[in-house]
Amino acid sequence: MKTIQFACYLFLALSFNSCSKEDACGAETRTEIGFENYSDFLDIHNYVTADANFLSYYYYAPPDTLTSDSTITWTLQTELRNICTADHPQIDFVVYLHNADSTAIVTGMITEDSIHQQTQDLTVYKNGNYFGSTMNYTLKGHYTGSATIRVSLSLRFFSKGNFDADRDYFFSNLDIVDYRIISHKPK
Repeated sequence: MKTIQFACYLFLALSFNSCSKEDACGAETRTEIGFENYSDFLDIHNYVTADANFLSYYYYAPPDTLTSDSTITWTLQTELRNICTADHPQIDFVVYLHNADSTAIVTGMITEDSIHQQTQDLTVYKNGNYFGSTMNYTLKGHYTGSATIRVSLSLRFFSKGNFDADRDYFFSNLDIVDYRIISHKPK
């Protein structure tokens, strides 16, 4: 009887240990999106592949009546489709500035839908010139097939006085904006 119980426990232990996301999911995919020059930042980019949609754009908010501050925000967004539902995508966010700016706010965000999202301000390194962070995301939705996530990286600066000055300062100060997404496809 003890031998049968031991065999059952051993079978259960081996079954649980063999279940990992690599077993439940297919091949690993790596997506890297980056911009490194002035014209890339200024132009609106929007292109689509079989498994992804990439978009970059900027938004200028004129001065508000409470603070008299305006902001300019540049966003890089990727929608990844066909992700294994057992996956935990890893996203590495990286931003370099030519000159440190204490008003700069850099935020990484992962969104599944209007309910599930994770936002994180990036950590500032090297005297305010480098922002970086790694996010590991656990899919929260209930899926019958593959999942879709949207990864966004937003940079915001406070006003230098007017739209032209803000735009020129903002985009001339950006050096590198980049993120890497490691995920898996369904089997």
